[in-house]
Amino acid sequence: MPVRLRRIMALLLKEARQTYRNKTALSVALAGPVILLVIFIYSLSLDTDRVPLGIVIDQSTPDARDLAGAFYNTNYFNSVFMPDRRVAGRALARGEISGVVLLASDFARAALGEGDAPVQVLIDGVDARTGRQVSSYADGAVATWLAQRTLVGQVGASDAVRNVPRIWFNSEIQSRNFLAPGMIALLMAVVGPLLSALMIAREWEHGTMESILATPMTPRELLFTKLGFYMAFGLTAMALMLALAVYVIGVPFRGSLRPLLLATPLFIACSLGLGLLISLTSRNQLAAVKLTLTTGFLPAYMMSGFLFDLRNAPDAIQWLSLIVPARYFVSILQTVLLVGDEWKILLPNIVALALLALALTGTASLLIRRRLA
Repeated sequence: MPVRLRRIMALLLKEARQTYRNKTALSVALAGPVILLVIFIYSLSLDTDRVPLGIVIDQSTPDARDLAGAFYNTNYFNSVFMPDRRVAGRALARGEISGVVLLASDFARAALGEGDAPVQVLIDGVDARTGRQVSSYADGAVATWLAQRTLVGQVGASDAVRNVPRIWFNSEIQSRNFLAPGMIALLMAVVGPLLSALMIAREWEHGTMESILATPMTPRELLFTKLGFYMAFGLTAMALMLALAVYVIGVPFRGSLRPLLLATPLFIACSLGLGLLISLTSRNQLAAVKLTLTTGFLPAYMMSGFLFDLRNAPDAIQWLSLIVPARYFVSILQTVLLVGDEWKILLPNIVALALLALALTGTASLLIRRRLA
C-alpha cells in the first residue's frame, strides 16, 4: 500500500475510533436529526383545522339554519351557536373563538331573491395567517351552500357558474408534505457544520491536533480525511431522514434518487466547508456551536424559502439568499418529493450547489493549509 494511502487509512481509523467513543458526535450526526425531524413535523403545522367559530342567527329560518349547517358540518371549523351578537363579540375579544358568522334578520327574505343577502363574518386579525384562512374557509362554505342551492334549482341560471378547483402536487393540502423537505434541508444545514467544526475544535481542546501535526500527515491529507469521513456521516443522516419522511410521515416521493444522489453530496460539502471555516476562528466546542447557529442555522431558516416566500422579501434579501446553499437544496427536495424529476428546476439548483461547494471547500482548505503548514 502506498505510504500516503497508509497515512489516510490510519487517520480514518483514528476518526472512527474517536467518533465511536464520542457519543455526542454520534447523536449529532445520526440520532439528533431523526428525532428533531419527528418533533418538528408533528408539532409544527401550518394547517388550520377545527377553528373555533361562533354562529349567530337573528331569525331562525330553514335557509339560515341550512347555511349555518355549512359551517357546522366541516372539519375546518369547530362551530358553536351563540344567542346574540354581544355574547359573540365578548367571546371574540377574549380569544375564545377566532371568528363570528352573523346571519341578519332579513337574511331569509333576501335569500329568496328579494334583495341582497350578505353574510357578515367577524374575524380575529391578531394572527394574520389564521385570520386569512378563516376568511377563505368562510367564503368556501358560502360558495358550497350556493352551489347546492343551484343544483336543486333554487337560484337563477346566472348564478350557476362555479369554479371546480383541482390541486396539484399536494392534493391533501397537508402542510407536512411542504414542511418535511424544508426541515430535512434545515437540519442538514446544521448537522454538517456542527460535525466538522465540533470535531476539529475537539482536536484543539484535547491537544490531539498538535500530535497529528507532528506526524508526516500533510494538511491536504488531513482535510481530505476529515471531509470524507464526515461526508459519510452526512449521507447516512440524509438517508435516515428521507426514509423517515417517506415511510413514516407519509410524504410522497414522486421523483427518483438520481437528482438526490447528485445534490446531497454537494450540499453536505457546502455544510462541511462552512464548518471548516468556523473551525478557523474557534478552538473550543462552545464557540463552534454558537458560530454554527449564527452562520448555518439562521440563514438557512430565514433565507431558504423553507417558511417564507422569498419573492415577497426585499431585493437585498433576495440577492443575499443566493449565497445560502439551503435555498437550492430546499427547492430540490420539494421538487423531487412532490413534483418529480423536473430537470428545468433541478439542474440550475444543482449547478448553484456545485459552485457554492467549490467556493466554500476551496476557501476553507486553502486557509486551513496555510494555518496548519
